[in-house]
Amino acid sequence: MLITLSLSTPALATTPTPAELTGVYLKQSTGAMWDPGVQLVLTSSGRGIHVILRCGKGDLSGLPQVLAARVTRGEVSFSLPEGGDSRCPAGEYKGRFRVVDGVATSLTLRLPSDETALDLQRESGFAPAGSFYPYE
Repeated sequence: MLITLSLSTPALATTPTPAELTGVYLKQSTGAMWDPGVQLVLTSSGRGIHVILRCGKGDLSGLPQVLAARVTRGEVSFSLPEGGDSRCPAGEYKGRFRVVDGVATSLTLRLPSDETALDLQRESGFAPAGSFYPYE
C-alpha cells in the first residue's frame, strides 16, 4: 500500500490544479502596432475559473473583460464575444501552461485572429492601467 501511494504522488505533482495555475500572465508590448501586449489574470472562485483579459499596443488602455474559462490538464480556453472595449480580438482563445517543478511559469496563448501564439510570463502582481511594465 505504501508503494502505491509513493508512486502516485509524483504523478499528481506534475499536473497543477486550476487553483495552482491562478495568477497574472503578461506579454509586454514594444509599442509597435504589430506587437500586441496582453494581460491575463486567471482566478478561481466558488463560481468556477475566470480570466480577466485586456490587450493593447504599447499600453493596457483596453478595459478588462471578465470571462468564464475552462482549465483542464494544463490548458486554458475561453471565448471573448464581439463588442467589448478590451482591445482584444473576439473569438476563442486557447492556451497551454508551462509548468516547472509543479509551478506555472508562463502561458502560451493563441489569439483567435492570429496564427502565432504569444508567450505570457507569469508575474507577481498587477500591471498599472497605463503600462505594460508592472514595476515602474
